[in-house]
Amino acid sequence: MFFEPDPTAQDLVEPPEPPPTPPWLSPPAEEMGVIVPFQRVVFRGDSVVVVLSSARVYTTGCLLLTEVVARRGDMPLNEWWELRGIGHSTMFTGVTAEGGLPDKVLRFGVRLPDGTKATTLGGLRRAAAREVPPSGSTLTWTPVGGGGRSGGGMHLNHTVHGLWLWPLPPPEPLEFAVEWPFGGIDLTIVELDGRLITEAAGRSEPYWP
Repeated sequence: MFFEPDPTAQDLVEPPEPPPTPPWLSPPAEEMGVIVPFQRVVFRGDSVVVVLSSARVYTTGCLLLTEVVARRGDMPLNEWWELRGIGHSTMFTGVTAEGGLPDKVLRFGVRLPDGTKATTLGGLRRAAAREVPPSGSTLTWTPVGGGGRSGGGMHLNHTVHGLWLWPLPPPEPLEFAVEWPFGGIDLTIVELDGRLITEAAGRSEPYWP
């Protein structure tokens, strides 16, 4: 026998069953979801572009897939590394000495038809209080992926953010917002068709019946 079993190996011990993930923190793992394409350029500046590419819609909410693409241009190397590093996180907020939000915090939000808002601010607090259901809609940052590319004078960094909106919005127009002063993004808002999202939710199926 070429591959011999370890004579000291023991049977695996079943670990304790973890508690279920609350529905307001992430999409249901047992569902496929339905893709609703948007391909909306929310913001385009000299160094940063933000694209709302699509929504993956489930019966309980929708995951807004948002791309943040940065290019170096003639930016000094230390500034470039800071820009590309900060663009990967939206949850670490803090406050300034004046009580406002730091310019380096990348912020996403949704305004619902009734005027209420859900933002990525406070995500760490919500994750820590997973036993307590939120009183309203929430927008939770979920890492998806990204990477960088350099060569021939081109330096790009690409980050994909998954923004879990819970629960499903009503079938009416809603607003998607982004703001990132450090990245040169003033508050920018685009309108989305909530009807497309709610109609797709009815087509989401489980992986297994």
